[in-house]
Amino acid sequence: MELKEKIIIDTNVFVNPDSRKYFGKTPTAAFKNFLKKTGDYPHLGLYVPVSIFEEMKNFIHMDKVPKGMLKAVTSKEPNWKKLSMPAVLLYRLTDEFQTRVNKGLRRTERALKEAQEGLALKDTLAKLKQDHNTLLRENFIDSGEDVELLFLTKQLEGILITTDKGIIKWSEILGIRYLEPSDFLTYLESL
Repeated sequence: MELKEKIIIDTNVFVNPDSRKYFGKTPTAAFKNFLKKTGDYPHLGLYVPVSIFEEMKNFIHMDKVPKGMLKAVTSKEPNWKKLSMPAVLLYRLTDEFQTRVNKGLRRTERALKEAQEGLALKDTLAKLKQDHNTLLRENFIDSGEDVELLFLTKQLEGILITTDKGIIKWSEILGIRYLEPSDFLTYLESL
């Protein structure tokens, strides 16, 4: 039987408490319940990029997931050598990176001025670290795992299940279909 719809899963579906609540109280319970719910739909194929599957093992006790359920998930890498992406990815990524770096530099300059004015160095550094994390990572693809999710979803022409705002933003830029977990449950009900 040919699979009609390919579902690509991000770790945050089971780790982020705001999305995990739709499936279970713990990452392991959420993963098992997700597999149980999707198991009722044999025309769905479940995929997890290799790097994401490795990441999941840090949060999910795979030994507590029945092997039969685990077999429903295919761990797959994108075909890096044959897959192409629109040039807009490189253009927008470079532009966004430059903007974020410039904001980070301005925030660093402000922190140095605050330190010169006698504000507590420890507090200034803590705020600077927090600001840099926000400036450089928020709403941005900031890891190889993020890129692997986008490329595998694009290659398979599937639906990406995630709550990561950066991945969602770049999915929209690249025309990749995605659903957040609550919307995914609605999607399942519509089948």
